[in-house]
Amino acid sequence: MPNEENSSIWIYNLFKDYTIEEIPKDEFFLKSGEKGNKIGYIKKGLFKVRRKIGEKEIIKDFCLENDFLGSYGSILTGDSLYYDIIALEDSEVFVGNINKVLESHKDTIEYLKFSKYFLESVYLEKEARESDFLIFSTEEKYSKFLENNKKNIHRISKEDVAAYLGITVSSLLRLDRRINQK
Repeated sequence: MPNEENSSIWIYNLFKDYTIEEIPKDEFFLKSGEKGNKIGYIKKGLFKVRRKIGEKEIIKDFCLENDFLGSYGSILTGDSLYYDIIALEDSEVFVGNINKVLESHKDTIEYLKFSKYFLESVYLEKEARESDFLIFSTEEKYSKFLENNKKNIHRISKEDVAAYLGITVSSLLRLDRRINQK
């Protein structure tokens, strides 16, 4: 972000009138099928964004401290969410209604600057994820995931990492052995 200190102040002002929710491990922030009119900013904790199809779980992303929670697509279209957002550990989140947030901040220069930064970061993350999926081998994706998450990898279960990569846990364990041997 262009100015982290100003962004932190803006985020604080954005959520100063909203509640801090404690979300226990394995509880939902949002469920698929709901309207995405709730927005969150993680003060403490870890979440996964997932889609469950039968018994299979597909993890789209992980969200940590200082990340936003919500569905930008659902906010823009008014459609229901396709994904669940679930706490992977006991978490604290600033929570507000997106309509109230937009109503009170949409005409400020800080909001415009923040929106530009937010949209650019979401776009870049999405493009990187798509490139990973289309171009890289599973081993390369996993190596990149480990590099990008080295400070927090201990917080994410092997089952969730495997679901994120689209492989089984046993395949992930084989990848781990291969990478550790190099």
